[in-house]
Amino acid sequence: FVVVERDGMVIGCAGLQIFDDDHEGRAKVGELYCLAVDPTYRESGRGEAIVEYIADRARGMGLSHLFVLTTQTAHFFRERGFHPVRWTELPPERRARYDKRRKSKVLFREL
Repeated sequence: FVVVERDGMVIGCAGLQIFDDDHEGRAKVGELYCLAVDPTYRESGRGEAIVEYIADRARGMGLSHLFVLTTQTAHFFRERGFHPVRWTELPPERRARYDKRRKSKVLFREL
C-alpha cells in the first residue's frame, strides 16, 4: 500500500495485490486497488503519479499485467493505458471474489 502525504495530511493512496495464478497465460499479475486522491489535489497529477508508481513497483516485481476494477472511473484508467476486459479474465482467486451486483468494469494494462 502506498500513501502520499503533504504537510502531514494524507492526499492520496493505493494498494497492490499480487496474484500468481492467471488462466490467460500471463505471468504474475497485480491488482491496483483503493486508488483515492483528495479532491483538492485531483487536477495536480497525483492520481496518475500513484498509478505509475504502482506500475513501476509491479514491473520491478516481475508482474506482466496490472488490473483495476472500477464502477465510476474507467475513463481515468483508459487514458493511462488500461483496456477493458470481461470479468472472466480475472485471475481465478480474484474472479471468485468478484461481486457481479456491483457491475465493476475490469481493465488490464500490460507492464
